[in-house]
Amino acid sequence: MVGELAMKKYIALILSVILVFFSGCVEKKSQYIAADHDVKEYVVYNISKLPEDLIILTNSNSRQKDLLPALFEGLVTINDNGEIVPGIAEKYDISKDGITYTFKLRDDAKWSNGNDVTAADFVDFFSKILNKSMGNLYASGLYCVYGVEEYNSGKKDFSSVAIRAENKKTLQIRLNNPSDYILNVLSEPEFTLRKIDNKLREWKTAYSDIVYSGPFKIEKISGKNEITIVKNDMYWNREEVKSNKILLTAINGGEKALVDFQSNKISLMVDPPLSEIEKLFESEEASKDPSGTGVAIAFNLKKAGLASDVNFRKAVSAVINRSNICDSILSGTSEPAATFIPNSLITTLSTDVSKISIFDKEDDSIKAKGLFSKVKEYKNKKLKLVYLDSTRNKKVCDAITKSIKFEGVYCSSQGYNSEELKEIVKAGNYDMLLVEYSGLYDNAIAFLENYKGKTPNNFSGYSSTEYDNGLIKAKLEKDKGKRKILLQNVEDILMKDMPVIPLYFDNIVLCKKNNVRGVYVTRDGTVRLDKAYIEIE
Repeated sequence: MVGELAMKKYIALILSVILVFFSGCVEKKSQYIAADHDVKEYVVYNISKLPEDLIILTNSNSRQKDLLPALFEGLVTINDNGEIVPGIAEKYDISKDGITYTFKLRDDAKWSNGNDVTAADFVDFFSKILNKSMGNLYASGLYCVYGVEEYNSGKKDFSSVAIRAENKKTLQIRLNNPSDYILNVLSEPEFTLRKIDNKLREWKTAYSDIVYSGPFKIEKISGKNEITIVKNDMYWNREEVKSNKILLTAINGGEKALVDFQSNKISLMVDPPLSEIEKLFESEEASKDPSGTGVAIAFNLKKAGLASDVNFRKAVSAVINRSNICDSILSGTSEPAATFIPNSLITTLSTDVSKISIFDKEDDSIKAKGLFSKVKEYKNKKLKLVYLDSTRNKKVCDAITKSIKFEGVYCSSQGYNSEELKEIVKAGNYDMLLVEYSGLYDNAIAFLENYKGKTPNNFSGYSSTEYDNGLIKAKLEKDKGKRKILLQNVEDILMKDMPVIPLYFDNIVLCKKNNVRGVYVTRDGTVRLDKAYIEIE
């Protein structure tokens, strides 16, 4: 049963990852034009598509997850300076050995119905979202907590998990070993406090019965798929919430949303069409923020052939011009990958950022030729690069296949819809796969964990005892400086084996009208609205 569940979660994660790419494909046109909006009065933010539920643990759509920190809050949160700060927990204490975290909840922390938020509420929340039946894609982020991995895999019940209510306003979490990134995990949208029940599942009709723990609550949802959120008067920090009302729209497709943005029917949107980005930057109506999301080529190491030859993989990396892809194809919306870690998180990998640069931005044909000369039995070899079909992905993959000009090697690329690609990945019928990946939390460790054996994001089938042991050793190291050295050693192993080739890390292109203030984007790409408002002249 556990094996079957693991496979279901693996397939679900593949689908959730590749579906992110699908946002660039042709979708059904929205039948609604937001003609009755007055963006002079309040922020109108387009999130593209409404989520199926407000649990949001089985998909990775960043825009849908923007709802979570707007409506709910966790023990800690991230402020507009990118700092992890107390949320519902007024303060927290860490034991000298770094094992036990004790959170003191605010006396004035209340649900939107006026009831106190208690430590028991958090215990109930964690017991539900970590249950294996939830299919929680983010549960492994809390495997550093004693008993969570066993509970999440169904081996033990929740009584064995070290998340306990000491009293009404005190929550204690005990770890397996010192893991200071636990606060990064707890600050993620997925771990904002909510009552996990059928009301969240049926939220589009039950929204008035939901209790909220964050800055806003849902006032109404129209038949046009518009959500009106209003300030939650019971929120402990309500005085710092800038808007009394924000409207969220669900206009599918960047082209359609941009039309409404340009005609002042919406005032805030993300990821406009690539062809319009330069104009938006020039008009100062667009800005870039790191999203913490990377795009890479994953080699199928389980399939015999060129992709299983490390020298060939390194040669492919050398012929790719990352700068050209980012500047010419992606209109400057992405940053060339220097390492396996997002550029914004390199400081969590090294104390000396200047020394961290592994991948070249430009192509190096001489280096590639030297590496390819070491490849054995390469003549008349055919390679297939597969991707989720979209204009953006096609352009990137076409550029890559044209770069692979080694004698006797024939490389082609093919796009598929989400269902077709899921089956191809499941069957292993590919040599290279264009993938989007991210970490479960805001730290280099989370990205390096993608390549551990038997992890859902390990699309290459990479397996290295040296790598796994090195990562475990780094996670157990208490000294932050020594840990960074160990993590660099782990990344060196990846560089040596190169199961994937990082290409670039995406930025979020945020379009906002000049009178919109206070919107900020966290390092994981979440758009935060608690300080958003319209400046009235």
